[in-house]
Amino acid sequence: MPFSSSRRGTSWSSSILPSSNPHKSKAPRKGRKRALVKDFIFSNFFAIGLVLSLSLFLLILLRFGVPVDVTTKALYDKIEFLDVDGGAWKQGWSVTYRGNEWDSEKLKVFVVPHSHNDPGWKLTVDEYYDRQSRHILDTIVQTLSKDSRRKFIWEEMSYLERWWRDASDEMKESFINLVKNGQLEIVGGGWVMNDEANSHYFAIIEQIAEGNMWLNDTIGFVPKNSWAIDPFGYSSTMAYLLRRMGFDNMLIQRTHYELKKELAWHKNLEYIWRQSWDAEETTDIFVHMMPFYSYDIPHTCGPEPAICCQFDFARMSGFAYEQCPWGQYPVETTQENVQERALKLLDQYKKKSTLYRTNTLLVPLGDDFRYINVEEAEAQFRNYQMLFDYINSNPNRRLVRDDGRGLGQGVMDNRVMNVVFHLTMEANVSATSNLVPTPFPYSPSLLSHRVGSHLNYPIHAFVSKKPQDMSMKPPPRSFSPLATPLPCDLHIVNFKVPKPLKFLQQPPEGPRFGLILHRRHWDSSYCRKGRSQCTNLADNTVNLFSMFKELTVSKAKATSLNLLHEDPEVMGFSEQFGDLAKEGNVAISPMEIQAYRLELRPQPQ
Repeated sequence: MPFSSSRRGTSWSSSILPSSNPHKSKAPRKGRKRALVKDFIFSNFFAIGLVLSLSLFLLILLRFGVPVDVTTKALYDKIEFLDVDGGAWKQGWSVTYRGNEWDSEKLKVFVVPHSHNDPGWKLTVDEYYDRQSRHILDTIVQTLSKDSRRKFIWEEMSYLERWWRDASDEMKESFINLVKNGQLEIVGGGWVMNDEANSHYFAIIEQIAEGNMWLNDTIGFVPKNSWAIDPFGYSSTMAYLLRRMGFDNMLIQRTHYELKKELAWHKNLEYIWRQSWDAEETTDIFVHMMPFYSYDIPHTCGPEPAICCQFDFARMSGFAYEQCPWGQYPVETTQENVQERALKLLDQYKKKSTLYRTNTLLVPLGDDFRYINVEEAEAQFRNYQMLFDYINSNPNRRLVRDDGRGLGQGVMDNRVMNVVFHLTMEANVSATSNLVPTPFPYSPSLLSHRVGSHLNYPIHAFVSKKPQDMSMKPPPRSFSPLATPLPCDLHIVNFKVPKPLKFLQQPPEGPRFGLILHRRHWDSSYCRKGRSQCTNLADNTVNLFSMFKELTVSKAKATSLNLLHEDPEVMGFSEQFGDLAKEGNVAISPMEIQAYRLELRPQPQ
């Protein structure tokens, strides 16, 4: 309804100003005041409501930050965890569809063959590699090379690097060609598919960077999509780290089944994950959550595992895998049964797609250590190709064909790695009067103590000394390159030195040293006497060009946490971030972790 600033032809101002009427009103004074207030409220109802709404919005914004659609806390407060039996989909409900959901836009189904290879589980890494993983990678190269329509994804670099050392030049060339033409995509690309519940972010950054850099140096590919189907629980920190490494998308699987059910019911299984402290929306990353119990084939094609298991063709007789436990088994697809089989599979795809908001559906096709030989791989590819050919030949049930993009762009193992993990920590020895050589850091900060006490990595101290202390010989195995102490809430996460040219096909270009910093934003005020003579080191500026002594920083570039991207937008930052780094200025917001590539040279004596 329209709102007016006047009432009965008289402006609201005339109703509250003294009247020029010489006749006194017979109404009581209190009644006149109430009437005046009432007139004012009614005549300005819209303006008052707008002011109150804006005030409430600002209050909520100040109290809770940027409003979002869903928060994890709100979800867990809402879910009752009743464990209701959902029928065929035990942890869900009986999924149905009307049939006209895809009239305006056809359903797009991306079936993604994969093989999950644990770097150590029931067997050792060496045993898994010798018995299974090396044969799986051989099979991928051989079977994908036969048909350009075939696709596959691979995640663990620990096995791929081992296979690369053993593979012939012909196999290596075929592998690279499959990656380049989009048939084979590396997802995640970390050394392992790391745990997210107990792993420290230092180790997560290091193992992903190691895998990504090996992949880039060896094959010339940098992953943009993360694939984490087996970590037991997921951390918001992992989403943040992936975004700052330049990843665009992430897939997750093992979340609580009641959480999956709640998100699926509201079609929220795909979402943008944003850090709770991020007011500028720079940490956003797209997430696809798989809806069902597991990542095996019975629990990925649709909500009814007894039917989906019939389309795991490696469970047909003659293969070593266990038969479907539901008593219905897969059979070879033929011209006689292709219609019945295709419609049954398509029914599962349609039911699964109703759990998402878009007409694009992702269907993984694999399990632990699958595609171990050519016979198994051919059984899957052969049968699915016949099913898809039938579905795509029928215009009433047409699935849009794969456009060739694949998935977007087209636990340390038990052997010695080519990288030694070190925790680098800052310490200040200038306040210590009696310096005695010791293998341990002097006066470690609270940060160093807290972090170091929880990690079993060798400790290398970053020590800052006053000029008068330089005559003393540094403690054995210490590293003291800092010219001045860092602000106490600024933590050196890692300082990577150039690695040997073991895998590189050509000499590297540009700055090669990597420095990763983290701003904790603790209350870092320090008072010398009680609450007097206080200083705050958290706001102190740091410049990379003057950070080291006896070392000259000739170049400084901001980079992603995996040290592979220099475009700020790829990491979610503005262009200003890159400009500040070029000038050597370290400008890190609270909670942020940032990486820099440096070119270091010894200062002339």
